[in-house]
Amino acid sequence: ISGTAEQARHKIKTYFSDLRENLSRQEMAALGAVDTHIREKLCSLRQQQEDMTILMSQISSVCHQCETTLQQDDTKILLAKPELSNLLDTLQKQQQQFMDIPDQILLEPMIPITFTKDNRVHIGPKIEMRVVTLGLDGAGKTSILFKLKQNEFISTIPTIGFNVETVEYKNFQFTIWDVGGQHKIRPLWKHYYFNTQ
Repeated sequence: ISGTAEQARHKIKTYFSDLRENLSRQEMAALGAVDTHIREKLCSLRQQQEDMTILMSQISSVCHQCETTLQQDDTKILLAKPELSNLLDTLQKQQQQFMDIPDQILLEPMIPITFTKDNRVHIGPKIEMRVVTLGLDGAGKTSILFKLKQNEFISTIPTIGFNVETVEYKNFQFTIWDVGGQHKIRPLWKHYYFNTQ
């Protein structure tokens, strides 16, 4: 009897030891993913800083050229009109680039992290998933897709090939592949669900 109890205890200890090891590996992978995300974000910010420095230098140079030209006599200013027009066009383009910068830079300091059921970390505002719907013709796959997408049931014609729609719900973004169910299309199904879970 003591052998059986010892075996049970050993089995429990081994099981939880394996769980701890697995959890430790998952933690290291998650930390690695976050570190990679941080490095990429910092690299992007440094690149944007360099781009802005170059842009500011170009704008300063254009302004200096305009001021120098405007201090000349009227005849030289008139002769320099095409050059001034080009400089002003350049300045306006660069001004537009500066105005576009706030859209490019996300100053949100938080890193949106979500964990999947298998303890993988997802970084980003939405968890992206792909869904393949398979079923016989006339089963209602396309109707369900449009109910999810447009919140209404619509009468559909048989799907030849496939439909692809993106549906967002809370922090999930589903890309749904609605594959036709006609007999002649069924041999192609395996290509849609290859490597799926």
